[in-house]
Amino acid sequence: MAATADRKSTASEDAWTRARSALDRLPEGGEPIKVGHHSEGRHRNAIAKADTAMRKSVEASTDATHAQARADASSPRATTTHKATSTPPTPRSRPEQTTSHPTSLKSATRSRTGKPCAPPRSRAARPPATTAAPSRRVTG
Repeated sequence: MAATADRKSTASEDAWTRARSALDRLPEGGEPIKVGHHSEGRHRNAIAKADTAMRKSVEASTDATHAQARADASSPRATTTHKATSTPPTPRSRPEQTTSHPTSLKSATRSRTGKPCAPPRSRAARPPATTAAPSRRVTG
């Protein structure tokens, strides 16, 4: 994998060099294409070649980055380092965690704040609903 990453990195640098040389062949300052002039075709071809070369350079750079990431991930050093430093947390390592999970919002609030929640209101504690409709006085 490392050899592939090195090969793609070299190809990326070569593609960048080709793209840079294609851009250097274009007129400085972004001179417009002279429509109808005998140099119009060459100018359009030079712009197309520079564009194609830059696109290939970007693709080669992306491939090289991807190959390097794969090579780094597959190296034996990367896997042993990851295993040595990665330990999953256990409930014993967190003393603030209770042994049972709260089953309701009230018990979760109680365990978080340490204060008991207000007792639930029963239906009997509510005032009775009035059944009579309010009278409307029609003036007119």
